[in-house]
Amino acid sequence: EEFDFENNPYPLFLKEITHMSRYWEELPTGEWVFTKILFEVKLRSFPFGVVPNKVAMVMTRSDFQFDTGFDEERFGERP
Repeated sequence: EEFDFENNPYPLFLKEITHMSRYWEELPTGEWVFTKILFEVKLRSFPFGVVPNKVAMVMTRSDFQFDTGFDEERFGERP
């Protein structure tokens, strides 16, 4: 999946989100999960320090749990 942003979520820091995509994978148990998000952003310049013009980042996920139940110790008794 590829994404376009009409509204910049962090306008003070980001000049533009140039590319963002999410990659899906099927687990051996049959569930589809997104395992990777890639994005590139252009940063605003600041009067202090050195800031790169463009940054590329990757977020990966690999540990998935499904239907683990309701934790009454954490969330209290069910209504």
